[in-house]
Amino acid sequence: MDAAAPSVGAAIPSFGMALRRWRARRGLTQSAFAEACGISQRHASYVESGRSYPSRELVLRAAGVLDVPLAERNELLRLAGFAPMYGRRSIDDTDMHAVRHAIARLLDHHDPFPAVAVDAHWDVLQMNRSAQALLGALVDMPALVAERGRGPVPNVMHLTFHPRGLSRSVENWGVVGPHLFARLRQETWSQPELAELVGEVQPWVPPADPSAQRGSTLSPVLETRFLVDGERIDLFTTITSFGTAQDVLAAGIRVEHFFPADARSDALCRAFFEGATASGR
Repeated sequence: MDAAAPSVGAAIPSFGMALRRWRARRGLTQSAFAEACGISQRHASYVESGRSYPSRELVLRAAGVLDVPLAERNELLRLAGFAPMYGRRSIDDTDMHAVRHAIARLLDHHDPFPAVAVDAHWDVLQMNRSAQALLGALVDMPALVAERGRGPVPNVMHLTFHPRGLSRSVENWGVVGPHLFARLRQETWSQPELAELVGEVQPWVPPADPSAQRGSTLSPVLETRFLVDGERIDLFTTITSFGTAQDVLAAGIRVEHFFPADARSDALCRAFFEGATASGR
């Protein structure tokens, strides 16, 4: 049971401020947060102000209510005086075999359509053959990775927004670019470390296309219209994530599956994949 502290240590107000920031990000009032955690509003106020020490159970319960990412849950535990609970392994670790196997199956089964696995920072973990062929046709990936100078792993946002990246092959970039950037900025609410990536690509964000607001009908999905070998291929994406992950890396992994938006794009994707495979591209 949580108890009022006779004297407040330096870590307790820090935890309270972090908790209050997360509650504000999620748009919860203190009373709604307290009810969801099964505690009184008074006790929630005491914890946020540092007048009460939270138990480990309350820290984890609050993190669950606020949907705090695992890396940040570790930080909340540390601020409250407890040891971190969630590990952070490399994708190459032996313990990550099941995750690697699942990603490989998701990617392989999606050919002949592109699919890319990325971590929480949008660094590429794996790509299927179709995605490799598409990127190879549209982007000089080794050159862009070398120019960025941050190691050998490509970053999807950098490859997309860079003036010599995918952006120059997206016909509706004035629609897709601002939408994708808004998505990246929104992710900084739960992952503040993405602010550096936001600053990196921000100079390349195009002005929003005003014509997109004047259409009489809106598609239920955002289509990306790639220009590939003189043909337009319309694709939209869905995202697969590891919902029950207990590892920081695994929790941040997403597999982006690209699907053709119509029968014409479906046929073009298949033809492009067959041609790329035959040519060894």
